[in-house]
Amino acid sequence: MNYKRVLIIGDANSFLLNDIVYNVNKKYVQISFDILNTNPKLQIIDKNLYSKIVSPGLLFDKFQRFVSSINKYAAFFSMRYYMKYSLKSVSSNYDFVHIHFFNKNFLYINPKHIQNITRNLVISFWGSDFYKRSSLQRQKMIPYLDFASEILFGNPQMRDSLMGYYNNYFSKTRILPIGLEILSSIDNEIDKCNTKMELKKDLGFSDKTVITIGYSSHPDQHQIEIIELITKSIDSRELDRIHFVFPLTYGDQNYKEQINYSAKKHGLSFTALTKPLSKDIIAKYRIASDIMVHLRDTDQFSGSFQEYLYTGNVVITGNWLPYQFIIDKGIYLQSLGNIDELSTTLNYVLVNLNTESEKTIGNKRIIAEISHWNVLVEKHFSVYYPET
Repeated sequence: MNYKRVLIIGDANSFLLNDIVYNVNKKYVQISFDILNTNPKLQIIDKNLYSKIVSPGLLFDKFQRFVSSINKYAAFFSMRYYMKYSLKSVSSNYDFVHIHFFNKNFLYINPKHIQNITRNLVISFWGSDFYKRSSLQRQKMIPYLDFASEILFGNPQMRDSLMGYYNNYFSKTRILPIGLEILSSIDNEIDKCNTKMELKKDLGFSDKTVITIGYSSHPDQHQIEIIELITKSIDSRELDRIHFVFPLTYGDQNYKEQINYSAKKHGLSFTALTKPLSKDIIAKYRIASDIMVHLRDTDQFSGSFQEYLYTGNVVITGNWLPYQFIIDKGIYLQSLGNIDELSTTLNYVLVNLNTESEKTIGNKRIIAEISHWNVLVEKHFSVYYPET
């Protein structure tokens, strides 16, 4: 089998992206991955994952912060220059260039810079990189879509959205979810016989019902609005028996502070997760949770959302999100027509929690079949070896 060189273009700080590279590398040694990092806020990148890392660096990060404080548009232009310059400076050809998340900077970079270094472009859409683009921006994607040898999506509904807009490219597309490394960590915790009640005690939740709200501190997760709805509709004695968890390890810093303020103002028993956590600790929080509320405006197929389904949480989500395909596979969840329906649904779930939890038993198997790396690693490998 021929050795392949792949240039990944994406956020090198993304644990989901790094999980892809890690799992493919672990099983197959025939691929060498380099990465062009699109995120100037450089954190710690595992150098064992990549043969070569092209990244903005500390000085550029400081420059971006300074420029952004003066003019956000100027920071956008400087990042675009960095990406264009990096593509021009790549001296060797690649068997594949793989864009993970179609960064809007590409809309203003001629695709010839990629055509000069590869014959095979793969584009993986992650959700908002298509859903949140204007009509003009979507038109600017066309040269990249024309050149791409394959276009990947995490779920069929997003593919349908893109196909419905362009009425083209279907023969190039494939559904390929990103595997979830956390599922293996969850399996490990369960193998240790750590029960939900034991983990609740370990995490300081006592015997309370644990409700997790959202998975990041982006305003479109609506945590503050959800807090207002819950505190108005749930009896104060019932609230005393609930512990809320707000995962806020990434997103908008100001909104993060507003969530904390709102939860304190309403006297909630809560934990705000504001710092990066190990996979083992994340697994414990997933297992310890009873109910997960996920009412984001847009989403592709959130990993966190899947992890809560995998651990038997009763998930309350919106029917505007592209999850019909997992419902068709047999996933049990509570689906709302709008956020105002949360009060009635959450009260019902709290009263009938044992019965509702029993209905989620089949969710673990379904999510494993979709997103466990044991199932997906060969499919991700086949992106670069389509003949296998």
